[in-house]
Amino acid sequence: MTPLVAELQGLEVFEQFVLDEAHHLEKIEQYLNRFNLFEVLGVDTQTQQHSNFIAWLLDPKGSHDIGQFFLKQLITHFHYLSKPDKIRYSLGDFEKTEILRDYEGVDILVLNDEVKFTICIKNFLDMPLYNAEEVLQHNYKLIENRWPGDEYTNYYLYITPQHPLRFIKQEVYFQHLAYSTLRSMINQVLTHAHLDTQVAFFIQSYVDSVDKNMMEDDEHIRLAQQIYKRHHKAIEFIMQHKPNLSGIFTQVRQYFLTERHTEYKLLTPNDAQVIRILPQEVYPIFVREQFASWEGTGAMFAIELFFEAERIWAQFCFGGIWGHKNKPEEKHRLQQIKTRYFDRMKTFSSLQSALVRDAKPTSSYPSIANFTLLKAEELSLDTPDMFDVFLERFKYFEQEVIRHWKHEVLLHLP
Repeated sequence: MTPLVAELQGLEVFEQFVLDEAHHLEKIEQYLNRFNLFEVLGVDTQTQQHSNFIAWLLDPKGSHDIGQFFLKQLITHFHYLSKPDKIRYSLGDFEKTEILRDYEGVDILVLNDEVKFTICIKNFLDMPLYNAEEVLQHNYKLIENRWPGDEYTNYYLYITPQHPLRFIKQEVYFQHLAYSTLRSMINQVLTHAHLDTQVAFFIQSYVDSVDKNMMEDDEHIRLAQQIYKRHHKAIEFIMQHKPNLSGIFTQVRQYFLTERHTEYKLLTPNDAQVIRILPQEVYPIFVREQFASWEGTGAMFAIELFFEAERIWAQFCFGGIWGHKNKPEEKHRLQQIKTRYFDRMKTFSSLQSALVRDAKPTSSYPSIANFTLLKAEELSLDTPDMFDVFLERFKYFEQEVIRHWKHEVLLHLP
């Protein structure tokens, strides 16, 4: 079969797909484009924000005005509680319960010194799971040492999008809680008689976000699966011809090498995956040759540009400290410099809209802020050359972010 015949057959399959599924595709499109507060804020898949939301609902003194309702709901889901204990907790008063976030590695800690109980919650939404057992063991030992079992009743939960972690040993005393169960509990909150309209909207947005991003049994997901079964050839044809933003990487790297070299220092010109740049005016401030953060450069900081199929994004990132294994004093000195710069830059107004709030200066390559420059979904059929679109977006990024960031660097960093 010649390439031309194959292409024509692909077009026929695609045309039939559009004719058969136009109505269903429109339904899915409306579902995907439905307004959702969590998605607008860009926090729909971030563990920290999900944990913040859960902690807010658990707090009896929270602004939701549902009191202890959600906390008592959670308690009734403990498998190992006897029926009398569940009744006792359901009738108990938890008004003096404290909700602590990020307590020494514990995502959410529920503490009541009056009733003498704790609930330790670990949220595994998007963190690597290879060391999950070690993390849970650390949480368990921390709680048992701080609130001994002979004085307090301690409960342990870990949350995942769907299934329990199969490699967790039985002696790790954590009960699994899936987001599907959590969603059911939150739906019960929506039936609360005293729920404010704005609070109800906020909670419903969260439930919709969970349905869209984590649940496998959503009706729209089932519809999409049915369409794929009927038209997988057409869908594969579309996927083969969709825009791929990673394809302009070489062109952009050459652009910085030739056309913008007087304005930007290209730190790693031989890197085939990431473009790292610094404005020439601030480059000397970040040069610490002892850092050797990236091969071939002495800079301790870079603006990194990542080119993925679906998006192009920028990261303001500090580098690692290498080559001082036998010189702890020198490594400590460099870490002090890195921490000082990191802490000051985190206060820059130019980066606040995209700040990575949980980053730590002691990490090898801590990110200060991440900005999305271009998404593939933003390209239309009549979009001009992708490289031209990138240039337009980057120049806007320069004007709105980099220009102000440079000013703050020159003003606040030594």
